[in-house]
Amino acid sequence: MTAPVPASSLRDRLLGGETAYGAWATIPSAISVQALAGAGLDYVVIDLQHGAAVERDLPELTTAIKLAGAAPLGRVRFAHPADIGRALDLGCAGVIIPNVDSAEQARAIIGACRYPPAGYRSAGGVLAAGTDPLCVVMVESTAAAAEVASTLDIAGVDGVYVGPRDLSLPPGCTRAMA
Repeated sequence: MTAPVPASSLRDRLLGGETAYGAWATIPSAISVQALAGAGLDYVVIDLQHGAAVERDLPELTTAIKLAGAAPLGRVRFAHPADIGRALDLGCAGVIIPNVDSAEQARAIIGACRYPPAGYRSAGGVLAAGTDPLCVVMVESTAAAAEVASTLDIAGVDGVYVGPRDLSLPPGCTRAMA
């Protein structure tokens, strides 16, 4: 077993231009996420939006991922401060935020990720890291794609994750994606 990864190291590495490897977990199993993390991955995403995990699973899952040497990230259900704060309070080193359609919305999301004076996140949660979490927004609509350059210019937006399935819906793609 490798030593736990400090919460800020993944964000620092990515912002420094390093490549990181990860996996997504849709099953809320500590054994599964620890096996993924222990396989040499840099991060494991707990999918709270489309996976079976819920908030009460986060302490066990994030701890298992950290103990295996990777950073736990959470894809939250909504771009809402309550969902973002809970994931961070319960051990996630960063969040992936779905359905971010504008730079203005991304700016508000950054506020939910940061403590004052940089944001408005409430302090709390015994598993919360004391450093700025990784914040990745999802581009899943034509509006979001049109705003991606402005969104990336916002301090605190650490990256984008493209949701190809949702992004393909407006143009009228009818083929189901797996």
